[in-house]
Amino acid sequence: MGFYVFDLDGTLADCTHRLALIRGPRKDWRGFFAACPADRPIAATIGVLRALHAAGQRIEVWSGRSDEVRAETEAWLVRHGVRPRSR
Repeated sequence: MGFYVFDLDGTLADCTHRLALIRGPRKDWRGFFAACPADRPIAATIGVLRALHAAGQRIEVWSGRSDEVRAETEAWLVRHGVRPRSR
């Protein structure tokens, strides 16, 4: 059995709509993370993740997101057919 790790932002979730919040001298990290529920899924990568999972591979999704948006992040994953790793 293989083990695969997927990053969240930019790999599974399209976060380009919020990048302006962290560019330039005044970075708004709280705003950047708070806007994550509006991310669009990156269908091709999510498809690969689902195929690997269906084949019995171990999958984990890792992220550098703030714990302030953990519930929103887990809801986004479930909404897009990705089960977050249980604790």
